[in-house]
Amino acid sequence: MGIYDSDKSSDLLFPEAASIGNTEENDPPIMYPTDKEEVYRVVNSVESKNNESASKLTNSLLKFCREELVKPITHIINLSFKTGTVPDVEKIARIVPIYKEIKSDSALMNNYRPIAILPVLLQVLEKVVKPRLLKHLESTNFFFKNQFGYRTNKNMSVLPFKLLAIFKVH
Repeated sequence: MGIYDSDKSSDLLFPEAASIGNTEENDPPIMYPTDKEEVYRVVNSVESKNNESASKLTNSLLKFCREELVKPITHIINLSFKTGTVPDVEKIARIVPIYKEIKSDSALMNNYRPIAILPVLLQVLEKVVKPRLLKHLESTNFFFKNQFGYRTNKNMSVLPFKLLAIFKVH
């Protein structure tokens, strides 16, 4: 039974709360440890931009020194899983204004949108966490059946066809 199949009225108001912390004793941990091979693959997948963070580690430097850094990064990620924390220096994002090219006046502040440049270690951690979290959310039926965003094998291009099918029935 999924979390949205509850008879409790409180679960209907706050359905996400029904699944938080609910794991069976025999269930595998959500954030199982990573290994050097997974971290190495993730580091290789990070874009090679020179986005310097508060920790002074750039994406290019990480990729250049990946052979030497993969072991300590693996340790940091596993420690983060174990303690449920992230190093403070990795929580600091750099906010950069990006000009909206469809607007005409670049002198107006409203014609810019902010983007956050995340520290490269946080990007690596995020890429290690994402498949574990999605696997857990899928296995616990957290998502609505027709939710397409953030889901594996759920392409947004299928959505219009699903909507057409619904409208034809009604």
